[in-house]
Amino acid sequence: MRIVDYVKAISIFLLTSRVVYVQHGGRTNAFTASESTNFHFDVNIDGFQEALDRFAQIFIKPLMSADATMREIKAVDSENKKNLLSDVWRMSQLQRHISMEGHLYHKFSAGNWDTLELCTQKKVLIKYRACFPGQPCSAEHLQILVRAVPIKEGNKLRIVWPITPAIHFYKEWPCGHLGHLIGHEGEGSLFYVLKKLGWAAGVYEIIKYLKRE
Repeated sequence: MRIVDYVKAISIFLLTSRVVYVQHGGRTNAFTASESTNFHFDVNIDGFQEALDRFAQIFIKPLMSADATMREIKAVDSENKKNLLSDVWRMSQLQRHISMEGHLYHKFSAGNWDTLELCTQKKVLIKYRACFPGQPCSAEHLQILVRAVPIKEGNKLRIVWPITPAIHFYKEWPCGHLGHLIGHEGEGSLFYVLKKLGWAAGVYEIIKYLKRE
């Protein structure tokens, strides 16, 4: 789902369903990730049928409220301005920037007033994307070194490489095992050795999943 569609859908979802969930001891929220938008709720059993019906109407008969959409655009723009000083977001966008130009992953990952307002003026319709077209990098995008100046003082080494889509091995869950090995902090671990040498204060791993056609 493109970002403008996400903005519209989220605003509609939150505004049309919050009351019934609160009245029945529940809550509702939504978020967007690299390849999907997630809508979710929880509610007491006595309000489940009504809550589920409201939830379904978002996809059956969405109400594209101009006011709600504009409020959500302003909220996303405000969050993006905050993220401009976030090293995590800056490095994430930098990684996208050096990926294959023309690939969806290469694009701006969030949204701001300029991008969202422009899409709204063009009356963009909701369009769902099932998956990313191929890998976001080729041989020329690998084995490169990028140095970036962070906002927050400190030094970090970030090593990124593509792996076989984990969905092909969901029973074995290799990414989970790899994450455990990298994140382990006991004696003999990667972190233990690096810390003992005075080279690191922490080690962590992040695995991003991109669906491919």
